Amino acid sequence: ISKRTEGADWVMAISDQAVVLGNAIYDGSEANYEIVSFIGQVPVYVRGTVAMGDYIVASGLNDGTAIAVSPQNITPEQANRIVGRAWESKTSETPARVNTVVGLPAAASTTLALARRVDDQQKRITELEAQNAAFEKRFELLEAALQQNPQPAAANRESGKK
Repeated sequence: ISKRTEGADWVMAISDQAVVLGNAIYDGSEANYEIVSFIGQVPVYVRGTVAMGDYIVASGLNDGTAIAVSPQNITPEQANRIVGRAWESKTSETPARVNTVVGLPAAASTTLALARRVDDQQKRITELEAQNAAFEKRFELLEAALQQNPQPAAANRESGKK
């Protein structure tokens, strides 16, 4: 367990309020272990403001804090650092605990939201490709017309006309 999130396979929350505790060791060495929340709702330290429903994403500062990112602004690069979703809002910029849903339900909604975003981006790419093809066709026609009749274009340049 580490606060370093770069290259992590999965980002989770350490909590003093985990609902389920598995593989607990009661041999006096409990202080050497952390409680990790796999599912449910737990408080997560978040920097900056939070709107209910925002994704809670590891801050990347390697200090155990997170940031809030709205569903509209989440990026694929942030997807592997999502801890969960905010179940409450916070208006202060100061890091504070925010009730966050973590685990499989949060992961499923995250996957769905990212899939929708990818679909939207694919539609936009298709639109831009069609627009680009139209511009290329127009350019080819202009280039062909210029090759057939280069004098009027040269005359217009010399006289200052456009």
